[in-house]
Amino acid sequence: MSFLLNLLPPRALFGGIFNLTNSIMGVSLLAMPLCFYQCGLAFGMFLSLLATFLSLISCKLMLHSSRVSGSKWGKLAVEVCIIGLLLGSCVAFFAIVADILPRFASVWFFPDQSAVALRTPVMSILAVAVVFPLSLMRNVSSLSPLNAISLGFYGCFIVALIYSIASPSEAEQAPEGAPSSELKWFDPSGFLLTLPIFSLAYTCQFGVFAVYAGLPNPNHKAMNTVINYSIFLASFLYSAVGVFGYIAFSHVDIDGDLLNNFPDGVVFFDILKLGFSISIIFSFPITVYPCRAALNTLIFVPNAPASTTPDVLQSAAAPEPVIPGARFFGLTAGIVFSALIVALAIPEVATILSFTGSTTGTSLAYILPASTFLVLVRAADVKPRLRRIAILILVLGVVCCIGSTALVLYSTNPLPVKEVTNSVDIPIEGDTGVKERDVSSSLNRSISSLSLQSFSRLPSVVSLPISSSAEAGLPPKKSLVNKR
Repeated sequence: MSFLLNLLPPRALFGGIFNLTNSIMGVSLLAMPLCFYQCGLAFGMFLSLLATFLSLISCKLMLHSSRVSGSKWGKLAVEVCIIGLLLGSCVAFFAIVADILPRFASVWFFPDQSAVALRTPVMSILAVAVVFPLSLMRNVSSLSPLNAISLGFYGCFIVALIYSIASPSEAEQAPEGAPSSELKWFDPSGFLLTLPIFSLAYTCQFGVFAVYAGLPNPNHKAMNTVINYSIFLASFLYSAVGVFGYIAFSHVDIDGDLLNNFPDGVVFFDILKLGFSISIIFSFPITVYPCRAALNTLIFVPNAPASTTPDVLQSAAAPEPVIPGARFFGLTAGIVFSALIVALAIPEVATILSFTGSTTGTSLAYILPASTFLVLVRAADVKPRLRRIAILILVLGVVCCIGSTALVLYSTNPLPVKEVTNSVDIPIEGDTGVKERDVSSSLNRSISSLSLQSFSRLPSVVSLPISSSAEAGLPPKKSLVNKR
């Protein structure tokens, strides 16, 4: 028992760990089972652990660089990336919640109203009454109890998946006469498709300084402890959902939004969906916090120094003291309600979110922390191994950014192919009928729900042009398609 107690962090850091973990976790959790299907259990676990290691080292590099940073151009690059990524994250948050809460309200409170009809009023009330007041908080440490509850819902999510494995419902069972589906262990063909999802699922760099500002005794050692526990806790939750979700739904079409694999109208599963929405809502403040600060310095004080002290973390310890009340209110309102308007007006934001995630997301997660460390930190001040790791992260970040962006651009303007249609006919053995799926619409909605995390909570999904399997001369294979 004493050994287990020694593994726990200091009680004073619990709030920071809960806040940073909740900023890592997000709707990308729903994509993990599909990622494990694409790569297999063993290779999927390897990619998840690789992304964990890269994100952990990236945050450590950022802490090293914060001691000596202050470059004007570096400040501008970080601000632009933060604004682009986090505005896209807020749009994605609203889009995901808009897929859950209106359906919940339609099933339990307004059965005579469709979820589509309830989408605008429900989301407008939510933004005004809940999201906007939460986003006005100047110190996100006050959200730590609520973030702890949100993490509890993730634990319930894992329990629900284990229950689905032990007692599968009719929707989770393979159709009679369908070929058996064995679990895959290693499938490298899904590497390029899932690597951006795994990488951006752990992106939390934009929330590090906000969490640091809320620590009771801010210092580098304490923040390192918070980062270690937060990333490894997120890694455990991501991997558990990926493994159990893949096993539970391996005999059916695994949805890009795993919540759609659970039936509607069942109390336990509807509470689970509601809890997931709540966890996303509580991620708004820690997402708006750095976006608001970046907008303030970019628009109103563009010539301000990157930090008020030689140590950026010491400068971050005072939460946004330079933003006047009226400006603070206006910037917060602009971020929240512009994201709401975009999410309601353009529900199919796949291209925008995918492009944002593959550029600004990768830049914030890997390219900027590694390059800043290599430029600012002298070789004599750190171990050579750390610099080699920074070079590796920089190279991987550049490759991922270029490759993902190229695939996103290609998917929006694919090369001409013969008679490509918007639907795929999927014959099912023993069934004389044909099930038709609208690939263009469902693929876009799947990508928009996975693109960035709260990052994110919402990661970027790279989509590929889809045509009939028969036209391509290949056997049917599951893809990142979100059934709606």
